[in-house]
Amino acid sequence: MRTQDAFLRHLLGSLDRAVVWTVLAVVLSALVWTAVWDRGLGLPVLDGWSVLGLAMLGRETDRTALTLLVLCVALGITGASLVGGSLFRRWHRRAQLDVARLRGARWEGEQ
Repeated sequence: MRTQDAFLRHLLGSLDRAVVWTVLAVVLSALVWTAVWDRGLGLPVLDGWSVLGLAMLGRETDRTALTLLVLCVALGITGASLVGGSLFRRWHRRAQLDVARLRGARWEGEQ
């Protein structure tokens, strides 16, 4: 959606960044959770996903599983912050270059 209002553009940009960061955090947390169950504990991945479902519903009382969940989520958030930060800086630089090109074209057209 394109808009000329600066506030709405800023709001939509913030919403886009929040969605990208959330998706990155969830995907990275799921990857870490799978790796912990498969490689770290040597247990079947499907058991790990069933434990994850129980933990998300609040039915899991095993402290080891809850600790692993907290650590996996923390790693997912950290990874999303690192990857998202570099992506957002790159997108910001591209946007600045695009604005500079547009301003240059307008300035040359006025003369």
